[in-house]
Amino acid sequence: MYSHTQNLDALYRELDWSVAVIDQVVSRYLKQDGHEQSAEEIPAPELDPESIYGCQIQDWQLDRHERLALALALAPHLRPEALDIFFGVNGVSGRGFTEFGGHTEKAFNGFLPTGQTLAFLLSANDPLSRLEALRILSPQHRFAAQQLLTLERSDDKVPLMAGVLSMSEQWLHYLLTG
Repeated sequence: MYSHTQNLDALYRELDWSVAVIDQVVSRYLKQDGHEQSAEEIPAPELDPESIYGCQIQDWQLDRHERLALALALAPHLRPEALDIFFGVNGVSGRGFTEFGGHTEKAFNGFLPTGQTLAFLLSANDPLSRLEALRILSPQHRFAAQQLLTLERSDDKVPLMAGVLSMSEQWLHYLLTG
């Protein structure tokens, strides 16, 4: 029997890790203090196998990039402030950083991650890693096959990676409550 406390603890530990990764990627990309460290050096947390989330991560044998994609999709639901760093303004253009991706909605004041957001996190400092984001978001990946994550586009004219990285309501409910 899974405990809600154990599960929420696992989810928040995963989000803490994803925030550390996001902060490090942005810091390194913008050459801010501490930019020398790679985000790949930040270890993903060991998750309680007695939690719903930990058990699911273990069963699926997700790698760190897949876990980051999942945490990115969970963040607007559990810790929307974790993505506020993406609201930074580019000093050259005076607007948001295009490479961060993201979407905003009138009814939601937070940052909604897109496929481009995931691609940025995986490839900002290593352009070849962009292919990793495409692998994770491909129709053949477990996330699409199990209808866990999708890219929701508001217009067919925008690039595919501009679609909002969205988690299905059923999976969100399951990962939160079992």
